[in-house]
Amino acid sequence: MESWKARLMNGNGSVEISADRKDIMVCGLEADKDFVGAEYETTYGRTINIRAGPGRQCVSDSVFFGRIRSVMLCHGPDVNPEGGSFRWCDPRTTF
Repeated sequence: MESWKARLMNGNGSVEISADRKDIMVCGLEADKDFVGAEYETTYGRTINIRAGPGRQCVSDSVFFGRIRSVMLCHGPDVNPEGGSFRWCDPRTTF
């Protein structure tokens, strides 16, 4: 299995998931006021959100139990999925 990489459809963010599906890194690629976020699900049924930004910045996270099963990359002034936030997301990718 190889690592998986993708960019947001608008090009202002990216995500990389390790080959063993244990590690994830999300990066904001533009010097703007928007955040880039990843909402990922694990094989243990947990949904986790991480975000980078605003501006050019990367963040990473790791899964201790299980593996990353799917990921959805989002961007906007607020990428928090709670409370009617303003975010735009690419379709979810499942591994």
